[in-house]
Amino acid sequence: MISHLLQKSRLFTRILRAAGGLGNFIGFSACLSFLPAISARIPLVSSILGPLVGLATSISAVGISLGLTSAVVAIAWLRFRPIISVGLAILSGIGFLGPFY
Repeated sequence: MISHLLQKSRLFTRILRAAGGLGNFIGFSACLSFLPAISARIPLVSSILGPLVGLATSISAVGISLGLTSAVVAIAWLRFRPIISVGLAILSGIGFLGPFY
């Protein structure tokens, strides 16, 4: 009975983490959504520049949200799983800074 409750708790935790990551992505996409709208207003290059800016903002939103979500999980695991937490913090830094290189 206890093992069933622990398994249910782990599943619920993973669902909450995924929902938080999705919320991060939606939030960062909304914050960056003005960039494609501005680039679509440029007269001569809007047909080429508009989709590229949209792709760049989506990739940036994915990188930032994955990095931030991983950082939150790494901080939560710091006390109970310190070795995994350090590895996840490094991965978070790579994910957070990756779109900018």
